[in-house]
Amino acid sequence: MTKKCITKLCYLFLLLFILKVNSQNLDSIFISKKNIVKSIKTDEKKVQFLYDCGEFFYSKNVNKSEYFYREALALTEGTNSLMEGRVLFKLGFVEKNEGNLSTSLRYFNKAKEIFKDKNDIERLASVYFDIGYVYRLKIRWT
Repeated sequence: MTKKCITKLCYLFLLLFILKVNSQNLDSIFISKKNIVKSIKTDEKKVQFLYDCGEFFYSKNVNKSEYFYREALALTEGTNSLMEGRVLFKLGFVEKNEGNLSTSLRYFNKAKEIFKDKNDIERLASVYFDIGYVYRLKIRWT
């Protein structure tokens, strides 16, 4: 083996090691955040913490992020609160990125109604944009 080949193998091994350690760290953070939720007394604070956890994991591990968003939705569903709209909006993103465009649209449309009811113009504009983007993807993929 040449020196160049050995160097490449060392870099590959180092990269795999770093990815493995990072994955283990995310798992331990995930478990600790799940345990913290149990100690929070009020639903309002639980929902905010779950939402923040979803945000934390969104760029690192979408499955873990989705778990926290779904837990938050379970506590807010049917309340027509702004937080319910925010959670629905994030779940719309998760579903869109997983390729579940129809499900994504359902979440976005529910969020749209809440943002409209709450007169949250900025989030309403964002959700309209994302609804349009999903329809554009649907047309492209059919």
